[in-house]
Amino acid sequence: MSESDAECLTLQVKVMEEKMTTKFSFETKMYGRIRASVMDSRHDNRHLKYIEADIVSIISEHLARPRPKGKPALTNVAVQPLAEGSTQKVVIITTKGQCAFRFGVKQNVEVNQVSRS
Repeated sequence: MSESDAECLTLQVKVMEEKMTTKFSFETKMYGRIRASVMDSRHDNRHLKYIEADIVSIISEHLARPRPKGKPALTNVAVQPLAEGSTQKVVIITTKGQCAFRFGVKQNVEVNQVSRS
């Protein structure tokens, strides 16, 4: 095969992408009793205290405490009745966010062959 008989091959790949951005919000509801050991990780995991109580009581007490200066209020945590007219209460944590992602929806491959002779 001589140099004049050489062929040139070009390949072009085109990928069509879609981009989607969306916001989300979901609620986590908790109730019941918990048992917890509180440890101090800065001092060799020294035991600080043991807690066993209703989670609604623990969170309610925490929310009722005054916040330190410069610390915003916890607007995503609330204690509310389980259902309308119910005396049982639940802790509700609202998580909000935004996500963005891209995905390929179409791919074209174009092949061109050109003879140089």
